[in-house]
Amino acid sequence: MPLDPDDLFCAMAWGRIVRYVRRLYPRFQPETADDVAQEAILRYLRYRRHREAPNPMALVYRIARWAAANEYRRLQKKSHTSLDSGGPDGQPIDLPTPPAGIPAEKFEVMVLCIFEWIREERSDDLPIFELRLAGRTYEEIAAALGSTSQAVRQRFSRCCKAIRSHKDALGIDVLMDEWLSGREGA
Repeated sequence: MPLDPDDLFCAMAWGRIVRYVRRLYPRFQPETADDVAQEAILRYLRYRRHREAPNPMALVYRIARWAAANEYRRLQKKSHTSLDSGGPDGQPIDLPTPPAGIPAEKFEVMVLCIFEWIREERSDDLPIFELRLAGRTYEEIAAALGSTSQAVRQRFSRCCKAIRSHKDALGIDVLMDEWLSGREGA
């Protein structure tokens, strides 16, 4: 029985794709990298049924990168935290101290409105926002989430800008806006 060229290609590509995924996402468990490689090769084979690939290996690498990014996002959402369950390191998250000039009750309502908006609009940024408002440094957040401090800083900054662009709908006043700006830069 002759060997199918697709089977031969998949056998040769398997190890390369697993190593590639492990380099892209070193924190993946070995079985996760295997799953992503399998997904990439299966998607390649489905693609191959309908059209010819001019450079099959490049296509498999591209599919593997996409599948690995999706798996990473899925794992991040799975490890998502909330105020009730504590932060990624298991420590409970308390609401920050209200700034001078904002009554505690009003501040709490504004912060909870912001959290609810983030949950709906920017759910990927919720753990960063919670930990940052709880007084954690960018480096501590990065270590807890397995990211870089620069990425955490950038995501928090973008989240704060999005909040400020919706401040009227969220009921944020000038003092709260200044307080958010201070958290962003620190």
